[in-house]
Amino acid sequence: MLKSLGGDGNSSFEDVHGKSLRDFGLENLDVRDMFNEAMAADSRVISSVLVTKCKDIFQGLTSLVDVGGGIGVMGRALAEAFLHIKCLVLDLPHVFADAVLLKWVLHDWSDEDCLKILKQCRDPIVLKEKRGKAIIIDIVLDPKGGTRESVKLQLFLDL
Repeated sequence: MLKSLGGDGNSSFEDVHGKSLRDFGLENLDVRDMFNEAMAADSRVISSVLVTKCKDIFQGLTSLVDVGGGIGVMGRALAEAFLHIKCLVLDLPHVFADAVLLKWVLHDWSDEDCLKILKQCRDPIVLKEKRGKAIIIDIVLDPKGGTRESVKLQLFLDL
């Protein structure tokens, strides 16, 4: 449970299985494959929205790093839609690019770890003559609890 709620900072999955979903997936290939396909399916949906409704986000970019991009579905979709952008899919953002894309990454980490991740993402894009961007696709929690639907989504995502 979240530290801010009095927990130890572990996810419910870690409390039950004694290890993170990522570590569990390394030992259980079926789980890993299922997780990768779930993330790929999500990327197909999100990328279709990005390339049709959010084209302006990508204006002026020549390169983009998809951090934690899994098997590359999002990066591939963006590269096909925006031929002028060189897309790289990495788990670490130590690459000099115009933008860093973090899709469904930050909600998996503590506040302290999110700051570390974002600071690591800042270094590559700050060097691009202060034109760099961090594109973050994630859920934002409502401190007041939010709507019934947002609470259900928070529970579903184990936030």
